Amino acid sequence: MSVSGGGISLSERFGYLIGVGSNLSPRDNCEQVVGAVLACFGRLSLSSAVHTEPVGVSTPNAFINLMLYIETDWPAERLKDWTNALEERLGRDRSHPERKMIDRPADLDTLQQLVPGQALQPELIRESYYRDIVRELAAHLEGAAPRPTALPVCRLRLMDGSEVGDGAATIHLDRATGRIGIVQ
Repeated sequence: MSVSGGGISLSERFGYLIGVGSNLSPRDNCEQVVGAVLACFGRLSLSSAVHTEPVGVSTPNAFINLMLYIETDWPAERLKDWTNALEERLGRDRSHPERKMIDRPADLDTLQQLVPGQALQPELIRESYYRDIVRELAAHLEGAAPRPTALPVCRLRLMDGSEVGDGAATIHLDRATGRIGIVQ
């Protein structure tokens, strides 16, 4: 991390690991999350999108979970405000007193903030529904062959009609042309 004048350089880019989950119209909402993050940041890496059973939530509705990795010069507080606003746009009631215990159209959690050169630390992820997919994403980011997850996967459609979610991938959006490039 570069420090000048006692603070972080304004040009510093951070890496963020973001956990995404949805159990209300989960495929549609996860597609919208990926689309919104791609439109805002222009590039992201993602894990497989997996079907998981609810943990800590009393509901019959299964979840789709995935991990995103982005790089930005935004500080953590700005990213948190942006992800909260995205959750609300998709219908999450963040003011509900039991918001962590009820069904949700979108839940985005920043799980790790990384400085340049720092690798993801999958071993620090406690949530059981993220363990396989964070290891998969970390291997992808390191250029290694990711071990496929044992969980059932869900393909997500991007704005150009291409699909992702059945393995880790990096997605680039050319904002000038609207073209999307995918590297798996």
